[in-house]
Amino acid sequence: KRMHRVEVTGFSEATSKDAIQYYFEGPRSGGGEITNWVNDEAKNRILITFKDKSAFTNVLSKRMHRVEGTTLTVKEAHWRPKSKTPVDKSRILLRNVPEITEETLTMFVETLTQGASPSSFLYGKEPGTIMALFPGEITDIDML
Repeated sequence: KRMHRVEVTGFSEATSKDAIQYYFEGPRSGGGEITNWVNDEAKNRILITFKDKSAFTNVLSKRMHRVEGTTLTVKEAHWRPKSKTPVDKSRILLRNVPEITEETLTMFVETLTQGASPSSFLYGKEPGTIMALFPGEITDIDML
């Protein structure tokens, strides 16, 4: 199944992430219902997955996107090729996780994996490094 995902760049730290989300959910952008939202701070980008293909194509076809006076760059997000290294599909390594409760962490991971519930977490020596363990394989792990 093809994902309807766009990559948004060109915003500054001062640009409200909520404003960006509301913009892409609303009619000004041509967007619609968002099924997944990832703020990738390391790469200064936001990945948005739309529920409907029409929202995805409308957003990509619009010539200019502006939020809070900032012109955003929007393009289709392409998946990286599958790794040839064996992957343990029952674990996810998370980095740069802020100090949050385990309940909030669980909800975040469930959203990230589109519903897979972790059975436990292992906390790394480096602050903010957490391994989420699952009772079985995560079916859509290649989409993460």
